[in-house]
Amino acid sequence: MCYRWVVQHHRKALYLAIHTSRIEPLLHQITAVYNEMLKRQPLRFLLADDPGAGKTIMTSLLVKELMIRGDLERCLVVALGNLVEQWQNELKDKFGLSFNILTRATYKLTGLATPSRRTRCSLPGSTC
Repeated sequence: MCYRWVVQHHRKALYLAIHTSRIEPLLHQITAVYNEMLKRQPLRFLLADDPGAGKTIMTSLLVKELMIRGDLERCLVVALGNLVEQWQNELKDKFGLSFNILTRATYKLTGLATPSRRTRCSLPGSTC
C-alpha cells in the first residue's frame, strides 16, 4: 500500500514513522513528536538535551514522518564531531534514512564554499 495515499486519507490517525522503523519509542518521545512538533509546521528547531534523553529517536521520527507526508524538502542535522557517524548509522539502521556527512574536505571539494552557489542538502541519500 502506498504510504502517501494512506497519509492523505488518514493523516491524523496514523503514526507511520513508528510503524515503519525498527524502534520502540517511549511515551515522552511519541508525545513530543506527534502532539507538539508536527502541529507546529513549518517547524525549525534546535533539539538539545542531556545524553540518553532520546534526541536521535525524536529527531528521526519527526524527519521520517515529515518525509512520509511529503512535507520535508531538505534537512540538516548538526551533531558533535565524535557523534556524526553514530547519528548516520542509527538513522540508517533504525529508520532507513540515508544522510551524507558534510565535512570541511567535502565542503571544499564540492565547491559549496563558493558564496555564489546555493547550498542544498536533501534526503534520502543525495549529495550536497
